[in-house]
Amino acid sequence: MKRTLLASAAALLLAAPAFAADLPSRQPAPAPFVSAPPMFTWTGFYAGVNAGWSQNRADIANRGFTGTGGAGAYPSFSTAKRHSFIGGFQAGYNQQFGNFVAGVEADINWLGNRRGSGSAAIAGLPGAVTTVSASSRLDWLGTVRGRAGFAFDRVLIYGTAGFAFGAPDNRLMISNAATMTHTGSNNKTKVGWTVGGGLEYAVLDNVSLRGEYLYYDLGRSNVTANPTAAGTAAGLGGASNTARFENTGHIARIGLNYRF
Repeated sequence: MKRTLLASAAALLLAAPAFAADLPSRQPAPAPFVSAPPMFTWTGFYAGVNAGWSQNRADIANRGFTGTGGAGAYPSFSTAKRHSFIGGFQAGYNQQFGNFVAGVEADINWLGNRRGSGSAAIAGLPGAVTTVSASSRLDWLGTVRGRAGFAFDRVLIYGTAGFAFGAPDNRLMISNAATMTHTGSNNKTKVGWTVGGGLEYAVLDNVSLRGEYLYYDLGRSNVTANPTAAGTAAGLGGASNTARFENTGHIARIGLNYRF
């Protein structure tokens, strides 16, 4: 009898763990694992297009007549400027360090502007030479700039500065009762500087929109107007006239970038 009781007790002890395993657990089920979304980054190459408004401006300072048969100098007289469409392409690279973003960008743009001009009367010249006029036009503009700013997730606020280059077409004309007496032009490519800033927003992981403002300065161009046959007949002899053009402008544009 004792042996039977001992055997039954041993069997119950051996079966207890298996029975307990089948009972419902009072501990809460582990929470499902959810991975955090990847952090957005501005690092990488990009390229895109832009379009907007520009103002091409030339401040013209007359330097006067020189040479035999000429007359005295006359003061600055004119500002030639035009508002126009601007559009083009840009490409660059960004590197993000925490919230700070630095990079470099280059762009090339076409300006759909007309020629801006200004004129003034001239006093103290021999004959009936009465009017000097100057005009300026800029058909294309390129820049190579550094960019630096701060990112707030998908929003990037930045400043930018660097080199600007273009070929302003500056012309100087002197007329005597609608007869051209002097003419000269300068359309050489010039290198200057640009500065500005903007805001860019990533609407998708690899597509962003931006608004940007730039001021550019392509420096000075000197234009010498030499006498035509009409100028010689007007009594100016071998005199020539020189004017200095200061070529500057403003750009406000929007852009679309694809990030690789």
